[in-house]
Amino acid sequence: MAGRYEPCRRGKFVARFTGDMITSLAPVTSTNNVYSSPDSAMPSSAPSDYSTDHGVTPPPYTPPPNMLTNPSPTVPSSTDYTGDYLFEISLSNSMSSSSKSATWTYSELLKKLYVRMGVTCPIKFKTRTQPPPGSIIRAMPVFKRPEHVKEVVKRCPNHSSAKEHNEGHPAPSHLVRCENALSTYVEDQTTGRQSVIVPFENPQVGTEYITCLYSFMCFSSCVGGLNRRPIQVIFQLEKDGTVLGRRVLEVRICACPGRDRKTDERHAQPPPKPLKRGYSKTQGFQLMSVGSKRRKGDDDIYTLTVRGRENYEILLKIKESLELMSYIPQNTINQYRAQQHRQLVAVPPSLGKKLKMEYENVNPE
Repeated sequence: MAGRYEPCRRGKFVARFTGDMITSLAPVTSTNNVYSSPDSAMPSSAPSDYSTDHGVTPPPYTPPPNMLTNPSPTVPSSTDYTGDYLFEISLSNSMSSSSKSATWTYSELLKKLYVRMGVTCPIKFKTRTQPPPGSIIRAMPVFKRPEHVKEVVKRCPNHSSAKEHNEGHPAPSHLVRCENALSTYVEDQTTGRQSVIVPFENPQVGTEYITCLYSFMCFSSCVGGLNRRPIQVIFQLEKDGTVLGRRVLEVRICACPGRDRKTDERHAQPPPKPLKRGYSKTQGFQLMSVGSKRRKGDDDIYTLTVRGRENYEILLKIKESLELMSYIPQNTINQYRAQQHRQLVAVPPSLGKKLKMEYENVNPE
């Protein structure tokens, strides 16, 4: 067969043989079942058998059937969606305090969970009506900021390769774990995102919620993992790939949850408004000072706000005393002070010395 060309049917192409090897393919040009010769189908001057002159159009791309029924989004939705079953999550109020000894704590102000690494945190799930049998709860961590949301959240290489917390575990690289015998750890083949799913169970008698125990296996500051990038966990109620409800919870994994919660809440609150110049804040009222030296002939009127009847009576007496003193001549005031000084001299030395010091401090000459 060397040096000869023989047509050979391969679908809708004609195979050209040189010796025992196929050297090129030529498309069929006739519309009937009779194939034309390869020399007439493919000019000798063509640089390639697949040039655009042949008019061959590749077939359209058809995705796999599972992608058509249940596509995996590149960017998961982080919008709360209660759905027809009113899917909700909550955390126990027993750990709402921000003490340093707390292993986890939840901030109602920031809607954020602070938890230690590897500590079990109970999260409650509730639906208003019973979801269909076979429903599951999926927990999937994602980065919060738009510039990082496309990246997959995984543990850092240091923690994922260590023996601690990893011996016998089927998914050492997963950040979120669930203490449930029926837990299944999933990694999406399209996006690579990791999640853990558990079956949705019916609430026990006398309760409205079902409780799942989750733990987070890396610090938010770990290099090579979260790397100080904020994350949030998407909890989805699903049935055969269809999302029935969604709740999103921001999570910070740290060594001292109580301290970090206090710091974030303090930064989140607006700063206090600065007081005007000349005002000083006290316990029960605001007092406005007029300066270190009182100006003579100052007839301005000032208002003093005080809380409590007793405090008001005391300040009223002081006000009346100061006003009465303005009507007493200065000579009368000096005579009164001299009389008080003579009375202090007449008392015993031990008591007189103490009273004299108090008198001089109150009435300096």
